[in-house]
Amino acid sequence: MRTYILLSLALVAFVAVVQAKAEPERCKCLITRKLSEVRDFFRSDPLGQRLVAPGRDLTAICQKLHLKIHEVLKKYVKDLLEEEEEEDDSK
Repeated sequence: MRTYILLSLALVAFVAVVQAKAEPERCKCLITRKLSEVRDFFRSDPLGQRLVAPGRDLTAICQKLHLKIHEVLKKYVKDLLEEEEEEDDSK
């Protein structure tokens, strides 16, 4: 009886290890398949193609906004540094 319990526990442990090794591969295949479906939706489906155009416009707007914010922050930091230098010179 003890032998059967020991063998069944060893079998369960072996199956658990094999299952744990197979799980990432299964997830990877599932994720790849879902990403492929999404890509096909945006490439071939008329609704997906209509969604792409505003997405591109939004991306362009965000890029311009990023550049504007960068310019304003650069000017602000430059002004702060100049102000600090003026305060140091006056002391």
